[in-house]
Amino acid sequence: MATTVRASSTNTAATGTAISVSAPAGTTTGDVVIVAVHANNLVTVADNNGSTPFTKDLADFQNPIGLQTLSVFSRRIQAGDPATYNFTIGTSGRWTIHAITFQNPHASIIYDVSPTAGNNRDDASANTGTSIDITTGTANAVHCAMLGTDSQSNAITATPSGYTVEQNS
Repeated sequence: MATTVRASSTNTAATGTAISVSAPAGTTTGDVVIVAVHANNLVTVADNNGSTPFTKDLADFQNPIGLQTLSVFSRRIQAGDPATYNFTIGTSGRWTIHAITFQNPHASIIYDVSPTAGNNRDDASANTGTSIDITTGTANAVHCAMLGTDSQSNAITATPSGYTVEQNS
């Protein structure tokens, strides 16, 4: 069976350091959940899930021009995992968190191409986000592009051809 998105969830706040998001609907043992945390300012994002921690796959990628931080986490869901995922940022400010559940994932590989600081672009005042090309090594691999804006009033209004918007906040 092909890997597909089962569901997603999101949460956002204008201020605070405690970040949480509900497990996407239907998430079950064996699914892979990828969590993206976007925070205003240059901060450290820490997993706060106790005995069910996520792996930090993109460690606090900071944009010093736009004063934003993006962190990406993942976890293969196990029996007894909590229904809410918790993280903490080091300085109070605006934040958004998205959790996306993938069903029927590869048995041992989460990423075909891991998220890295080299797969991004930063702009201080542009109104168009541009993703760097990523060449996958596996046929039918799931490809995610993440864009963060530095204002709760900004909305992402268009996506590249062939993409499906899973979350937009």
